[in-house]
Amino acid sequence: MWRRAFLVLAACAAFACHGPPGQIADAAPDHPGAEAAPDLPPDAAACECRVDDTDTLLLSWACYCQLPFVGCDVPLAVPADCAQRSRIDYGGCGFTVITASTGASAGLPTVYDATGKLVGRVSHSETSVYQCPSAPNVWGSNIRAGQFPTAACGGVSCGGCYTGPFPCAADAGGP
Repeated sequence: MWRRAFLVLAACAAFACHGPPGQIADAAPDHPGAEAAPDLPPDAAACECRVDDTDTLLLSWACYCQLPFVGCDVPLAVPADCAQRSRIDYGGCGFTVITASTGASAGLPTVYDATGKLVGRVSHSETSVYQCPSAPNVWGSNIRAGQFPTAACGGVSCGGCYTGPFPCAADAGGP
């Protein structure tokens, strides 16, 4: 009960100080109670942290990208295990979504913009929780940050190993 009350207060503080939370992000420390990321104020509102009803930690993209293990500067590339991933291009909205079919985050999206820059991610950890960088006592088993295509965006399946131009053509789908 105290956790929900704290989250409500943290969410209210985020709305009052920063307006509606915009983007949200991704990464898991080794254990609950780990140190907060450097240079971040020690409160949930600083990173717009909150936990939704699916036990997903939502936080700002800026805070997410400050985490040393996230890799926001790693561009879109064909992964070594591309046959176990799917790629959908949303040409009208300027997004590419890569989804793994195996591992802890199977079925969860990693989002890139039309230039190949990472702009959003949802992850799940089976071994640890994700903590708010500025308030380690706010945590969830999933984490979400950044931008994502809306239901209005039309996606085209490209196949996980697609290396052609953005967006892929309707016939670029993989096996």
